[in-house]
Amino acid sequence: MRLISYGALLVLGAGCASTTFSGYSSGTVKYSAVNYQYTAQPLVRDTAGRGYRVDAPADLGGAARIAVLDRRGLAGGGTDYVFEVRGGRIHHEPGGFGLGGKYQPALLSTMPITITVRESSGRALLERQVQHESALTIPGAKTFRTRQDAKAAMSSVTEVMRASADKKVRASAAQTVRKNLQLIAQTMLEPREVKVTLPAVRSAGGLDLEVPYGQLADAKSQDQVVRAREAYARLGVDHTKQDGSADVVANYGVMCGTASAQVLEGDLGGAWRNVRLAHSSFPEGKEHRQIAQVILQQQREAGV
Repeated sequence: MRLISYGALLVLGAGCASTTFSGYSSGTVKYSAVNYQYTAQPLVRDTAGRGYRVDAPADLGGAARIAVLDRRGLAGGGTDYVFEVRGGRIHHEPGGFGLGGKYQPALLSTMPITITVRESSGRALLERQVQHESALTIPGAKTFRTRQDAKAAMSSVTEVMRASADKKVRASAAQTVRKNLQLIAQTMLEPREVKVTLPAVRSAGGLDLEVPYGQLADAKSQDQVVRAREAYARLGVDHTKQDGSADVVANYGVMCGTASAQVLEGDLGGAWRNVRLAHSSFPEGKEHRQIAQVILQQQREAGV
């Protein structure tokens, strides 16, 4: 195991997996998937003078307070951290509750809820998807001998009840929102473990990339990651084949190798730029898509 410490992350590399060859019409990319474990420092480290607010519909809790943040001294009503709460489409499934030949018609309902935490600039720090579930029954409703009969009875009135059922589900979802706001806020205050896998490019087209690959795979410090990134970048992106035509796969490999190093360096903006360049120059490649997924994962889970 190796430790890389920089900025918002502590990175532990677990070594390389087997080598993969991606064959394309214009050439081959050889890479090894390198597994990294990240210990992300807390999103919120300095709470002095900071504030937060909850942006949620009234029936999902409205401008709620978050006790975890209150205890850490963050002022309610501030804009440093905005918790956006949005409910999705509600799904109702008729069913039946009961035992021993006495089943009551019930409506089993689910609603997806998205909670996004944004900085005052609007940048998303993290996002969580949660599922609210509830069971609605009809007070005083007739019971049935079988669950199937109870379900059939509820099915016959589901459409009539949909509007009122939606309101009840959203009202009960406020408790789910409050619970998850507390959990997310706690996550923002604590280090978290994140695991990702990056493709470390070893060769592409007619270009040998073993030297920068080895530097990246063996890096034990931020300086060594920087040197690996510089080694990839020095190779340039204007390679040609023996017939004089552009070696697009070689240039693509340099872009991907540089982007992977930039991810570990903590330069996600630079990594995104190289991923976009890689896509525009060689859209059929798959390695840059893997790197893009890692960047998104870090943004959502590690908050960098």
